[in-house]
Amino acid sequence: MHFPKRGLWLACKMPVLISFAFSGASASAQFTDDHVFFQTQTTHCLIKAIDLSEWKSIRLVLEPVLETEPCDLSRSETIETFRQMLIEYDQLAVRTHFSIMFCHLSYYGWLRDFLASTAKEDPDWSQQTGRPVAEKTMTYVNGVLSYDTVIDTFNQAVTRPDWRFNDISCEKILISEEGLPVDAFCWIYMLEQG
Repeated sequence: MHFPKRGLWLACKMPVLISFAFSGASASAQFTDDHVFFQTQTTHCLIKAIDLSEWKSIRLVLEPVLETEPCDLSRSETIETFRQMLIEYDQLAVRTHFSIMFCHLSYYGWLRDFLASTAKEDPDWSQQTGRPVAEKTMTYVNGVLSYDTVIDTFNQAVTRPDWRFNDISCEKILISEEGLPVDAFCWIYMLEQG
């Protein structure tokens, strides 16, 4: 398995300056620990959740517990972390639509492996070119990560009956030397139902 270089790992670790683009406008903001509403630690990861109320969003900041080992959340750690985070988030205010920027896809080993193995077995993905045969890489990755099996895993963490994750969107997709997608910056979107 090919892990991102050290420089990519730091990109999600450093909550210094974040830029957002929406509705044709962009805004930048400095975020400090004042915006952190949830913190936890797993075997390999330190995790902080930052409330970005202005954009109805949460930003997860993950970093390795040990600098010598990668931050790698299992499926069960992902579900439990999201569950606890959503309980805390629900205490902040009710939102009808929000997203979670969950940092590097490579921090979620089960999800990274699912994407890479799906692409490897898919005749619509070319390992020679490191791209899908007929569509854009971003469209392909977003489609695979929005499969019901993936979304249903995240929905196991949902703490309210009227909340449901429904879509994942990624950008800055990293292709391994083997020609497979293995990392990206990703968001998962939730809608309030009812």
